[in-house]
Amino acid sequence: TPFCIENHLSHPFPMPLLNTDLSKDCFIRTSQCSFESSPSKGVLRLMLDRDGDEVARCTTIVKYLPNASFPEHTHTGGEEFLVLHGTFHDNHGSYPTGTYVRNPIGSKHKPHVNEDGCVILVKLRQMRHQENQLIRTDASGELFNDGHEHVSIVNLRPGQTWNVEPCHDGEEIFVIKGSFVQMDDKASHRQEYIKGDWVRCFNSEEKRVRIAGDSGVSLWVKCGHITEDAVVHSLKRIAQHKDS
Repeated sequence: TPFCIENHLSHPFPMPLLNTDLSKDCFIRTSQCSFESSPSKGVLRLMLDRDGDEVARCTTIVKYLPNASFPEHTHTGGEEFLVLHGTFHDNHGSYPTGTYVRNPIGSKHKPHVNEDGCVILVKLRQMRHQENQLIRTDASGELFNDGHEHVSIVNLRPGQTWNVEPCHDGEEIFVIKGSFVQMDDKASHRQEYIKGDWVRCFNSEEKRVRIAGDSGVSLWVKCGHITEDAVVHSLKRIAQHKDS
């Protein structure tokens, strides 16, 4: 089934619901999207999915301009992020490009950057209630696996093929660098993904084939986090928003 393509160039702020329906596949080409201001000076964001206003369950690309900072805050639903560019700093340490961080529920920090600025891919308020593991690691290979959710970095050489089994309980991909082509096992649908593309898929019964482009590809891949319960909750939130 072809992906739903959401190449939104701008949208009203705040955006309480964006790609909230977890039963729908999404594809955003972030290279064609615009960053928007946040309440913190020098901190810009590109929203990918969102359920809520300033306190939200969300997936966002956040850009810190040189010497920007963000107020101290508590992660009531946890936080995970991947540093895409520059160095991210907080009161616990410094995290250069290619660092993966999971801050568990109840943790808090005060982010800031230096003159090089920083760009991160961040997910908020999406952790299981029992998760209490703090992770700070170089982004390579398996990053997290609790038996339900699995996060990893997948690197493919130029032209290398990756055969992907049917997807259950969701899959999310961000193209860190390079490109790849995805086809179903019958080659009836073909889609190319390039650096900066974000894809979210709830449930695919088809096997898929991914072939790396001429420069290879590096992917952040997250699986097993879009459960039936999460989908039902997202649909309830949409219904509530329509009734309000």
